[in-house]
Order: sequence, then C-alpha cells, then structure tokens
Amino acid sequence: MIFETPTDFNIEREYKNHTVKYYNMREIAQGSPEIGNVSINGKNLPLRYFFGGPPLFYEEYMLSPLYVKKFCKTGFVLCRINLKNLSMDFIGNLKDLIFLKEVDLPDKKVYYHRDVNGTTISAISLEE
Repeated sequence: MIFETPTDFNIEREYKNHTVKYYNMREIAQGSPEIGNVSINGKNLPLRYFFGGPPLFYEEYMLSPLYVKKFCKTGFVLCRINLKNLSMDFIGNLKDLIFLKEVDLPDKKVYYHRDVNGTTISAISLEE
C-alpha cells in the first residue's frame, strides 16, 4: 500500500523484529475510520481498546490513535505502546480524528492531520 489513510491501512506490519497485527476490524460508521484490536508479537492488547491507524513507529514504540467512547462524546487520543513490555501511555486530549503523519524526535512532537484528506496539520508533544 503506497498511501495509507485511517479508512484504508495495512493491518499487518513488521518493525524491528516486532510483528503488529490489527484484528476484529470495523468501521466506526459508514465511511469513517476503521478501528480494531491489536496484537504485538502474538500477545493481544486488552480487548476493551480499539485502535485506529495507520500507526507510526519510533525507537521501541508504536503510536496509534485510540478510539474513546464517552458519554455524549467520541473521538481519539494518541496512544504510545512500548513494543517490548506492551505498556501504554495516553497522550493529549480527545480529538475528532488523529491521522498520524510523522514523529519529530528532536522536538519531541508527533504531527498529525485532523482530517482524512490530510489538509490540516497539528502537533502533540510526546511529553504530555
């Protein structure tokens, strides 16, 4: 796949000897981003978590939008997953959409699009 979007991304990938697989994929609504459960190296992350894509990787971490459903509000928060021990950190506030673009390690920021077409860019600090 040359260009991945939140509605169409590769559900299996390899990164530094780690195998990441999305499964139980579903659309949030017709034409909306796809979300699913994730396994890393054959170990399932808790089934209550549904992750969007496409993910980004850096060092020993995977970044993925995590779908959150609250009373009267749904959206995504950025989730940083340690690929070695599967611990998770939730970064930033609830967003309507997180379409990951790139990681800027010197500035410790993650850039993302706020729309599926990739026309608006925002940043989240990795230190939040």
